[in-house]
Amino acid sequence: MLNRKSIYWKRWRSTKDPGHQQAYKAYSVKCSKAIKAYYRDLETALVQSDNLGRFYRYVNGKLSGRKLIPPIKDAAGNFIRDNVSRANIFDKYFTFVFTRDDNNTLHFTQRVDPTAGCCDVSFTPLKVLNVLKGLKPKKFLRARWFLKRIA
Repeated sequence: MLNRKSIYWKRWRSTKDPGHQQAYKAYSVKCSKAIKAYYRDLETALVQSDNLGRFYRYVNGKLSGRKLIPPIKDAAGNFIRDNVSRANIFDKYFTFVFTRDDNNTLHFTQRVDPTAGCCDVSFTPLKVLNVLKGLKPKKFLRARWFLKRIA
């Protein structure tokens, strides 16, 4: 599928024809849906296999991030590979996007009826365990193996 998508892209880029652009976009959406369906089916099969080792390997693989940050472009379009320069670019961007706290409290109008209240909510390990035991086995990533470890 990705090869065909590449063909559509090359055809569109060489001709600049709007019809080819539409064909490329339609096939690109089809490829994205197919890739998402593949990973959804893979994760569903992994969860339903009840193989805890494979599950943890998959999750840990998803949690581990890249060790290196890829090069980024500065305002002039030059690739920056130096970590200090990258940090400065990110700092400049985030200080532009976000504002600093000036310790002023904003006043918000009350949107809830003042007579409405919420009583205290307490969680105990026993209450949590009882709720978890009440889950159906196929719910919440097949919680059966989890219940065995905390019971």
